[in-house]
Amino acid sequence: MLREGSDAAVVTCGILTGEALRAADALQAEGVGVRVVKLAQVSPLNGKGLCAALDGVKRLVVAEDQLRTGGLGERLSALLLEQDAGIGKIRLRNVGTALPTQGSTAQLWHELGLDAEGIAQAVREVLA
Repeated sequence: MLREGSDAAVVTCGILTGEALRAADALQAEGVGVRVVKLAQVSPLNGKGLCAALDGVKRLVVAEDQLRTGGLGERLSALLLEQDAGIGKIRLRNVGTALPTQGSTAQLWHELGLDAEGIAQAVREVLA
């Protein structure tokens, strides 16, 4: 866990961690406390560790820079459901079902909602 917060959590890994932290900073300025959890490994998922890291949070955003099918978000959602973790609402932010168009990393992240602005918007959506 890189940042404490109880209104919602963002789970991510790798290079998107910085975007998740920037989103949490922006939301903190709005009075929203966002927990940021960075996974050290994505397979296998540590069910007990993840449930402990997300304990008390009811709203979740999973941000990943990969295709949706079989990705971290789908696997984490299934794990949390199986563990009856009490998550009430989840938003998955990922590449989608097809590879994105060409562009710089910043352009593609913005287009896909994977930049700090997009992640913050996903948190707002799960809180609505």
